[in-house]
Amino acid sequence: WMKSHLAAAAVLLALGSVSGCGGEAEPTEQQAGSGIAVTDARMVLNAVAGRPAAIYFNVSNSGDKPVTLRGVTVKGAGAAEMHSYQEWDGQMVMGEMAPLVVQPGGTTSFEPGGQHVMAMQVAPDLQAGGTTEVTLKLLGGGRHA
Repeated sequence: WMKSHLAAAAVLLALGSVSGCGGEAEPTEQQAGSGIAVTDARMVLNAVAGRPAAIYFNVSNSGDKPVTLRGVTVKGAGAAEMHSYQEWDGQMVMGEMAPLVVQPGGTTSFEPGGQHVMAMQVAPDLQAGGTTEVTLKLLGGGRHA
């Protein structure tokens, strides 16, 4: 049986606000176990209160086995989902994405206009310049501490 577990590495994100297109924050790096590393993590808050925030980062796998990202949680958000853009009825639409496999030696980016995390129901105490914690949910056996 495959057991699901949380990557124990919580990625601390610097918070930016949408005031243009950026909100670039200090790059961060966090080891998540099983060869997974997260770099350049940042959360971009929406300028309109009550709207979702977007989270971007790079994730690489230096391990010798594929690792599957199956979800995400964000401290200070009521819900979070991994999203991507897909073609539907001849148009590009954003929606929740299927689990993502990161192959050994591989890197994938969560970036504007592509794969990203949406954080919904963001707590008002999450402000530009602050930090929060994001935990990637992985599929596989064992635990990471």
